[in-house]
Amino acid sequence: MSKKNLNDTMFSMFGVSKEEENGETAASVVAEEQPKASQPAPAPAAAKPQNSVTYLAPNSMMEGKLQTEGDVEIAGEFNGDIIAKGKVILHSNMQGNITASSLQLLGCSLTGNVSSNGVVMLDRAASVVGNIAAGELISSGKIKGDLDIKGNVALNECASVEGNISTKTMTMSQGAVITGGVKMNNSK
Repeated sequence: MSKKNLNDTMFSMFGVSKEEENGETAASVVAEEQPKASQPAPAPAAAKPQNSVTYLAPNSMMEGKLQTEGDVEIAGEFNGDIIAKGKVILHSNMQGNITASSLQLLGCSLTGNVSSNGVVMLDRAASVVGNIAAGELISSGKIKGDLDIKGNVALNECASVEGNISTKTMTMSQGAVITGGVKMNNSK
Protein backbone atom coordinates (compact mmCIF):
# COMPACT_ATOMS: atom_id res chain seq x y z
CA MET A 1 0.00 0.00 0.00
CA SER A 2 1.42 3.39 -0.95
CA LYS A 3 1.94 6.14 1.60
CA LYS A 4 -0.84 8.22 0.02
CA ASN A 5 -3.29 5.30 0.13
CA LEU A 6 -2.37 4.67 3.75
CA ASN A 7 -2.90 8.33 4.61
CA ASP A 8 -6.21 8.41 2.74
CA THR A 9 -7.40 5.24 4.47
CA MET A 10 -6.37 6.48 7.93
CA PHE A 11 -8.05 9.80 7.27
CA SER A 12 -11.31 8.23 6.09
CA MET A 13 -11.41 5.80 9.01
CA PHE A 14 -10.08 7.91 11.87
CA GLY A 15 -9.86 11.48 10.61
CA VAL A 16 -6.07 11.43 11.00
CA SER A 17 -3.07 10.52 8.89
CA LYS A 18 0.67 10.68 9.37
CA GLU A 19 1.16 13.51 6.90
CA GLU A 20 -0.50 15.06 3.92
CA GLU A 21 1.52 15.52 0.75
CA ASN A 22 1.97 19.24 1.48
CA GLY A 23 3.39 18.53 4.93
CA GLU A 24 0.31 19.37 7.01
CA THR A 25 -1.15 16.73 9.28
CA ALA A 26 -4.72 15.67 8.65
CA ALA A 27 -5.61 16.63 12.21
CA SER A 28 -4.52 20.24 11.59
CA VAL A 29 -6.52 20.33 8.34
CA VAL A 30 -9.60 19.01 10.14
CA ALA A 31 -9.09 21.52 12.98
CA GLU A 32 -8.94 24.40 10.50
CA GLU A 33 -12.19 23.29 8.86
CA GLN A 34 -14.13 23.26 12.15
CA PRO A 35 -16.69 26.07 12.50
CA LYS A 36 -15.74 28.99 14.75
CA ALA A 37 -17.39 29.24 18.17
CA SER A 38 -19.50 32.16 16.93
CA GLN A 39 -20.91 29.99 14.12
CA PRO A 40 -22.82 27.07 15.66
CA ALA A 41 -22.93 23.94 13.57
CA PRO A 42 -26.38 23.03 12.21
CA ALA A 43 -28.24 20.39 14.17
CA PRO A 44 -28.25 16.98 12.47
CA ALA A 45 -31.59 15.90 11.04
CA ALA A 46 -33.40 13.31 13.13
CA ALA A 47 -33.07 9.91 11.51
CA LYS A 48 -36.32 8.02 10.98
CA PRO A 49 -36.08 4.58 12.62
CA GLN A 50 -36.00 1.67 10.20
CA ASN A 51 -37.90 -1.56 10.95
CA SER A 52 -38.56 -0.67 14.58
CA VAL A 53 -39.79 -3.55 16.73
CA THR A 54 -41.38 -3.23 20.15
CA TYR A 55 -40.64 -6.40 22.13
CA LEU A 56 -42.10 -7.51 25.46
CA ALA A 57 -39.80 -10.21 26.86
CA PRO A 58 -40.92 -13.40 28.61
CA ASN A 59 -41.63 -12.95 32.35
CA SER A 60 -42.51 -9.28 31.71
CA MET A 61 -45.93 -7.80 32.31
CA MET A 62 -47.57 -4.73 30.79
CA GLU A 63 -51.05 -3.21 31.00
CA GLY A 64 -52.48 -0.37 28.97
CA LYS A 65 -52.50 0.73 25.35
CA LEU A 66 -49.55 0.12 23.04
CA GLN A 67 -49.49 2.23 19.87
CA THR A 68 -46.58 2.09 17.41
CA GLU A 69 -45.60 2.77 13.81
CA GLY A 70 -43.52 -0.44 13.71
CA ASP A 71 -43.83 -4.14 14.50
CA VAL A 72 -44.70 -5.69 17.88
CA GLU A 73 -43.68 -9.03 19.38
CA ILE A 74 -45.21 -10.05 22.70
CA ALA A 75 -43.68 -12.94 24.64
CA GLY A 76 -44.58 -11.60 28.10
CA GLU A 77 -47.99 -10.91 29.62
CA PHE A 78 -49.94 -8.05 28.04
CA ASN A 79 -53.42 -6.80 28.94
CA GLY A 80 -54.75 -3.92 26.89
CA ASP A 81 -55.04 -2.82 23.29
CA ILE A 82 -52.36 -2.93 20.60
CA ILE A 83 -52.48 -0.60 17.60
CA ALA A 84 -49.55 -1.20 15.25
CA LYS A 85 -48.98 -0.12 11.66
CA GLY A 86 -46.65 -3.12 11.31
CA LYS A 87 -47.12 -6.79 12.11
CA VAL A 88 -47.88 -8.23 15.54
CA ILE A 89 -46.55 -11.60 16.72
CA LEU A 90 -48.13 -12.94 19.88
CA HIS A 91 -46.48 -15.78 21.85
CA SER A 92 -48.39 -15.43 25.13
CA ASN A 93 -51.95 -15.10 26.36
CA MET A 94 -53.48 -11.65 26.00
CA GLN A 95 -56.68 -9.82 26.83
CA GLY A 96 -57.40 -6.83 24.61
CA ASN A 97 -57.99 -5.80 21.03
CA ILE A 98 -55.36 -5.86 18.27
CA THR A 99 -55.24 -3.66 15.18
CA ALA A 100 -52.25 -4.40 12.92
CA SER A 101 -51.16 -4.87 9.31
CA SER A 102 -50.86 -8.63 10.03
CA LEU A 103 -51.07 -10.90 13.07
CA GLN A 104 -49.53 -14.23 14.05
CA LEU A 105 -50.74 -16.12 17.11
CA LEU A 106 -48.25 -18.78 18.12
CA GLY A 107 -49.17 -21.12 20.99
CA CYS A 108 -51.28 -18.55 22.80
CA SER A 109 -54.79 -17.27 23.37
CA LEU A 110 -56.32 -13.88 22.65
CA THR A 111 -59.51 -12.65 24.26
CA GLY A 112 -60.47 -9.62 22.19
CA ASN A 113 -61.23 -8.47 18.67
CA VAL A 114 -58.78 -8.41 15.76
CA SER A 115 -58.66 -5.95 12.88
CA SER A 116 -56.11 -6.36 10.06
CA ASN A 117 -55.91 -5.54 6.36
CA GLY A 118 -53.40 -8.36 5.94
CA VAL A 119 -53.11 -11.98 7.02
CA VAL A 120 -54.19 -13.28 10.43
CA MET A 121 -52.58 -16.65 11.20
CA LEU A 122 -53.23 -19.04 14.11
CA ASP A 123 -51.13 -22.13 14.77
CA ARG A 124 -52.55 -25.36 16.28
CA ALA A 125 -52.09 -24.21 19.86
CA ALA A 126 -53.59 -20.72 19.33
CA SER A 127 -57.12 -19.57 20.10
CA VAL A 128 -59.16 -16.39 19.76
CA VAL A 129 -62.32 -15.49 21.66
CA GLY A 130 -63.52 -12.45 19.72
CA ASN A 131 -64.38 -11.26 16.25
CA ILE A 132 -61.80 -11.15 13.45
CA ALA A 133 -61.91 -8.71 10.52
CA ALA A 134 -59.00 -9.28 8.15
CA GLY A 135 -57.78 -9.42 4.58
CA GLU A 136 -57.04 -13.15 4.88
CA LEU A 137 -57.23 -15.85 7.57
CA ILE A 138 -55.13 -19.00 7.89
CA SER A 139 -56.08 -21.04 10.94
CA SER A 140 -55.09 -24.32 12.52
CA GLY A 141 -56.40 -23.11 15.90
CA LYS A 142 -59.72 -22.40 17.61
CA ILE A 143 -61.84 -19.31 17.03
CA LYS A 144 -64.98 -18.40 18.98
CA GLY A 145 -66.39 -15.34 17.24
CA ASP A 146 -67.52 -14.01 13.89
CA LEU A 147 -65.16 -13.73 10.92
CA ASP A 148 -65.36 -10.96 8.32
CA ILE A 149 -62.60 -11.81 5.83
CA LYS A 150 -62.14 -9.85 2.58
CA GLY A 151 -60.10 -12.55 0.82
CA ASN A 152 -59.67 -16.24 1.58
CA VAL A 153 -60.35 -18.21 4.75
CA ALA A 154 -58.11 -21.28 5.01
CA LEU A 155 -59.12 -23.71 7.75
CA ASN A 156 -56.55 -26.47 8.26
CA GLU A 157 -57.38 -29.93 9.66
CA CYS A 158 -57.27 -28.94 13.37
CA ALA A 159 -59.13 -25.63 12.95
CA SER A 160 -62.47 -24.91 14.54
CA VAL A 161 -64.71 -21.86 14.19
CA GLU A 162 -67.69 -21.26 16.46
CA GLY A 163 -69.35 -18.28 14.80
CA ASN A 164 -70.49 -16.91 11.46
CA ILE A 165 -68.08 -16.55 8.54
CA SER A 166 -68.37 -13.93 5.83
CA THR A 167 -65.68 -14.29 3.15
CA LYS A 168 -64.95 -14.12 -0.56
CA THR A 169 -63.43 -17.63 -0.82
CA MET A 170 -62.77 -20.50 1.57
CA THR A 171 -60.62 -23.61 1.67
CA MET A 172 -61.25 -26.21 4.34
CA SER A 173 -59.24 -29.32 5.12
CA GLN A 174 -60.83 -32.56 6.29
CA GLY A 175 -61.15 -32.40 10.07
CA ALA A 176 -61.84 -28.66 10.30
CA VAL A 177 -65.09 -27.77 12.09
CA ILE A 178 -67.49 -24.84 11.64
CA THR A 179 -70.37 -24.24 14.04
CA GLY A 180 -72.21 -21.34 12.45
CA GLY A 181 -73.15 -19.95 9.09
CA VAL A 182 -70.99 -19.29 6.06
CA LYS A 183 -71.71 -16.44 3.67
CA MET A 184 -69.68 -16.30 0.45
CA ASN A 185 -69.61 -12.80 -0.99
CA ASN A 186 -67.81 -12.15 -4.31
CA SER A 187 -68.09 -8.38 -3.95
CA LYS A 188 -65.68 -8.20 -0.98
